[in-house]
Amino acid sequence: MAIDIPPKISDNVAYGGGKWGKVANLPLIPPHEWGIIERLFYRGILPPLQKTMFLGEYSHNIDEKGRLTLPARWREQLGLRVVVTRGMEPCLFVFPAAKFETFLNEINTVGMTAADARGLSRFFSSKATDDELDKQGRISLPQNLREFAKLNGEVMVVGAFDHIELWSPSQYANADAELVNNVPDMSERVNQALQKMRA
Repeated sequence: MAIDIPPKISDNVAYGGGKWGKVANLPLIPPHEWGIIERLFYRGILPPLQKTMFLGEYSHNIDEKGRLTLPARWREQLGLRVVVTRGMEPCLFVFPAAKFETFLNEINTVGMTAADARGLSRFFSSKATDDELDKQGRISLPQNLREFAKLNGEVMVVGAFDHIELWSPSQYANADAELVNNVPDMSERVNQALQKMRA
């Protein structure tokens, strides 16, 4: 679901596997400390968290015209226009239009002389499409994007903090199982990267 401030701190925490840091303004704190942090948050001792987050997973269906209904709880946060593009896995990313621009700007801060930055910018931009949610909260998914993510019929609509991912059920089940197995190692690598940034 999309959460507005003030949320419960327990809706805004991520378990990190032994070490704790901060990723994209999302505190990584152990579950047994949620109550303590929540009290500090409501007393104004801690700063506000990310105002809007896309959380949870839903199962929706693409209709015969290639349209997909997005969860009603997310529509206000998405705004009038969204951008749909290829994901870095076999899925699609859906961004609020303004967030997509910020996302690309962050990539391009590396500089257009960097081949990787140019490649990523091209990857996300070249097949991207912008669309306006209709009155039923539907967006149109072009055939080339549906084919990229192997979307046909049922679609898993997955919250990914600041954007939404669209997966085929089978691809998502496999990716989620692999993710669960890899979380401890991923958490360790992220914390090592954060320590280097702070050094």
